[in-house]
Amino acid sequence: MTLCIAAKAFDSYETNIGYGCVVTCMDLRVETPTASSETTSKSRIVGNFQWEILMAGTLPLAEEIVAIYDRELEFLPPEMPTIERLRKPLDVFRNRSASAFTQSRYAVSYDDFLAKGHSWFGETLFRETLAELKNYIGDQERQVQLLFIGLDEEEEIAIYKYSSGELWQCGDFAAIGSGETVAEAILHYRRIHQMLSLQEVAFAVFEAKNIGEVTPGVGFLTGMGITESGGMYGDRSLCIREIGFGGHSFLKEQLEKYSMRPYVPNLAPDPNYLDVMGFGPIREEDSRDPRSTTGELSLQQPSPESHGGTDES
Repeated sequence: MTLCIAAKAFDSYETNIGYGCVVTCMDLRVETPTASSETTSKSRIVGNFQWEILMAGTLPLAEEIVAIYDRELEFLPPEMPTIERLRKPLDVFRNRSASAFTQSRYAVSYDDFLAKGHSWFGETLFRETLAELKNYIGDQERQVQLLFIGLDEEEEIAIYKYSSGELWQCGDFAAIGSGETVAEAILHYRRIHQMLSLQEVAFAVFEAKNIGEVTPGVGFLTGMGITESGGMYGDRSLCIREIGFGGHSFLKEQLEKYSMRPYVPNLAPDPNYLDVMGFGPIREEDSRDPRSTTGELSLQQPSPESHGGTDES
């Protein structure tokens, strides 16, 4: 697996005016059944520079889906709601997966199977095949996660997430891959939101990726970038900048100063300090007669109520 993170910031790379940008961060690890290396960017640009896609999961399958997006987005009407535009290529992918299944099983296309499968194979086999087909497509979808970065209907930079076959728009940040849970927990801990500065968000994203390296499958090399609107290829195109060696060195210095530090226990001033929580060592005075803590009861004056009434005058 892998780890890819995207988080919004208030300002842009060149100005502090609130046009907004998205800080992206990913590992570079790629795996096969027999080997692995840290050489591959998980970012792709599609749709005439209108969308950046970050990939996690089975990379060849993710690349296939990204190629479908690159081809299909060009032909979708621009007035279509953004999230619907992003869902259409997924339908193409599902139909392609269904055709691959029916071709390998029965040497017929998916459309022919739907149209003539009842008469060719009988009702029972037809329904069993449909159930297997549903499981097959679901398994394909679970192998891939994607983050989409582009402009929404209001021309504002937005993040969309595809995971387990579902697509939705995210708020301030999102993460995918095997390190997703750890990374998002760190971003919540840092209270990251889109009104923070670029430097604050970049540090938090870098920190989340570094801590996410404890997750199996997440590589140690890091790629980072800044994505914002205002590219050279039209009104909705993106401008994407890579954070280079100098930026990484600066963030590493900040990480050493401000990230989570190891706790070094010191001698407590009172060896019984844990008593306040009820599980400390028992002190010698605690073993005495509990009545001793309230004084000698024989020396206390009885209350009027102890005689069964009030004072009569």
